[in-house]
Amino acid sequence: MDAAGVRFRLLGSVEEWAAGQRVAVPVPTPHQLPTAPRWFVGRAREAARLTALLDEQGTDRPGGSSGTPMICAIGGVGGIGKTWLALEWAHRNLDRFPDGQLYVDLRGFDPAGQPMSAQTALRGFLAALGVAPADVPTTADGRVGLYRSLLAGRRMLLLLDDVRDPGQVESLLPGSAKSTVLLTSRQHLPSLLVKYGAVPLELGALTSAEAHALFACHLGEERTAAEADAVAELAKRCAGLPLAVSGVAARALTQPAVPLAVLADGIGIPATTSLSTPAPSPSLPLSPSRLHPALCDPQEARLVQRYASGRYRMPDPARLLSAPAAAEPLLADDLLADDLAAWRT
Repeated sequence: MDAAGVRFRLLGSVEEWAAGQRVAVPVPTPHQLPTAPRWFVGRAREAARLTALLDEQGTDRPGGSSGTPMICAIGGVGGIGKTWLALEWAHRNLDRFPDGQLYVDLRGFDPAGQPMSAQTALRGFLAALGVAPADVPTTADGRVGLYRSLLAGRRMLLLLDDVRDPGQVESLLPGSAKSTVLLTSRQHLPSLLVKYGAVPLELGALTSAEAHALFACHLGEERTAAEADAVAELAKRCAGLPLAVSGVAARALTQPAVPLAVLADGIGIPATTSLSTPAPSPSLPLSPSRLHPALCDPQEARLVQRYASGRYRMPDPARLLSAPAAAEPLLADDLLADDLAAWRT
């Protein structure tokens, strides 16, 4: 069946004869967004920018076209909260996308596997839009054409998460102005800006107050107030990275008897480290002697990962939050990142 036929079948006022009766075929309305983050602080300016871009969608812009979709590329280092912002904003604006929401994790920087191909993602979207496997075109161009036909005229949100490069997403972009696209990536994607008018939205580190507020969300106001100096030190050592803050807070929750000051002392990133400082070497020179004994039980803390050079490094925050308890030796389990250099890629 060609694209027009499938579109008519799915989106028109289609009626089929079944058992001698006329049966209407429902229009699929996918709702694929993952849940919004439970704790979310800051990013008011960035969220307002996303809303303003959506408000401008379909209006005449100088030198532009009112027939192009709004595409926003949320950028920043790993752990900075790109996906959290996209999901928080999306869930707050669901009423603006009555025809559904499509989501895919393209695994562009997943250390555990290969990035997802554009065609794999496209097949998943076609299935979500109600296309039976037998109706999927056999050619790549045919699949793209059918996909864009199904999106035409529909007010949908597409969230393309963890994009490696433009080639992963070009075939997933809609062809009409009704749909909105949010994508997240650690990379700058200039070709999307040039060819499709994508708008960049770069995320920076949380402020000290925002990091403190995020710790309070996880640990409670009472504990953060009682150990305010330690929380401030933890915030510095997390370098304003929301995922690092959440990972450290998770560690604190699993060891409530360990003072936060001890936890801060166990993190081997100097308090002066920030996202604006030069990147450290891939293996940070940490000594196990710096770790407090309360953090050094290998069954409880899974402390350090040692290299032949005698240096130690900390895990990728995304990996440490999802890894099973015995997956790999980590620095105090949830303590920060592969290294800040990797986060800047």
